[in-house]
Amino acid sequence: MSNHLELDDDAKTLVGHLYIDWRRSIDLYKEDRLDQFARRTLIKSITTYFEGFSRSLRTSLLNLESANRLSFDKICVLNDKKLDVSDNGVIEKKAAKYSSVGLLAVAFRCWCELSEISEHEIRQIFGHNDWRKYKETISVRNRLTHPKPGDSFEVSDVEVETALDAMQYMLDLTVRLANIHFSETSGTDAKQ
Repeated sequence: MSNHLELDDDAKTLVGHLYIDWRRSIDLYKEDRLDQFARRTLIKSITTYFEGFSRSLRTSLLNLESANRLSFDKICVLNDKKLDVSDNGVIEKKAAKYSSVGLLAVAFRCWCELSEISEHEIRQIFGHNDWRKYKETISVRNRLTHPKPGDSFEVSDVEVETALDAMQYMLDLTVRLANIHFSETSGTDAKQ
């Protein structure tokens, strides 16, 4: 166990494949920006990438030596677990159904906490307009993945731009947090 955040080989493979899918979906979209299939594929690949990244990040955070600094409830959420109590007093961990946005947010918050990033900086991350854009992109994905009669199956220009902005923000945020984390765990100060 180390205090350096590192994805295991399976996580690297998963995130790598999902990143390639995202890049290919951008290429498909650029071929014909009006093609609704390409737009839907782009939305789904962006959100799938971050769901895979979120799972990998949560697992990696739990493998850090410093994970013991996290509260029990955060550890349960990072594990996708909730506690249930039977009528005869047996406590069981069960799979939980948390939102993908919430799980990614918890993972980022725990990463910030373990990297000793201030609460003020954390609030700025989640108050940022592009975090809102990420949440909107998830809503579009949900609309496309779970269509209901009367819902639009088309993706607008604004929704595509929102998704692309959100993806760039999330990639930038990940790099920023990684730089802070690695400077913190190696003893240098890059938080300035």
